Amino acid sequence: MNGPDARVVLPGPGRARLWQQRVTPGSARSYASLLSHEERLRGAAMTDAARARFSVARGLLRGMLGRGLGLRPDQVPLRVTCTRCGAADHGPVRLALPGVDLALSLAHSDELAAVTVAHGEHGVGVDVESGTAAGDLRTLARRVFAPAEHDRWQTLPAARARPAVLAAWACGEAYAKATGLGLGTALAGVGARLDDDGRLVVAGPRELDGWSVRTVPVRLPGYAAAVATRREVHLHVGDFGRADTERAGGGQALSGHTAAHRT
Repeated sequence: MNGPDARVVLPGPGRARLWQQRVTPGSARSYASLLSHEERLRGAAMTDAARARFSVARGLLRGMLGRGLGLRPDQVPLRVTCTRCGAADHGPVRLALPGVDLALSLAHSDELAAVTVAHGEHGVGVDVESGTAAGDLRTLARRVFAPAEHDRWQTLPAARARPAVLAAWACGEAYAKATGLGLGTALAGVGARLDDDGRLVVAGPRELDGWSVRTVPVRLPGYAAAVATRREVHLHVGDFGRADTERAGGGQALSGHTAAHRT
């Protein structure tokens, strides 16, 4: 590390932090330098686009954790284990460091990667979605909205319909990651609907058994992002600016802001 000015304050009880990073050839090269040997080998087997997204998401996570823990990013002990089959090549990422209790979640889609960290007793989930990667939006809308809400969604102009369905999908994915629920159950649980002004509303903490799902503004057009945390958790945006990420070997991270239960 590069001294105390390079440190990150990792979240304590009742806190979570979010970082977003644009995926570009430059940021992918920079963040790849922070990966472990095993991650580089895994990335080498991917397509160029998939490797870029993987490198930025994992590198951003490693850079932030390394600076917070005082470790070299490539030596941060991350483990991946599928909660369903037990395989070590896919599934949620966790920090395997005795005495440090942090919950991690990361996501990427096309040109955007996002990382969230919360105190381990809380759990956290993040998701980002892009219109080009999401597939047919009408098909997605039928999955995220109940029939009556789907009919309302179809009346929206395209400029409002696209972000509404992407945000609803991101909310379901984030909730699924935080809770371990299957995606279908999570999508039904968030209860995505449209208010009188056509804005997305999701279920509140009471209906979600104490979980809070919120949308997060994205500084790239055509994307949606959401974070799921426990109700009492305050989500903070990390100040992962250009100078800090250049010290850590990455590009400039994008800061988002927390939002209420509608977008």
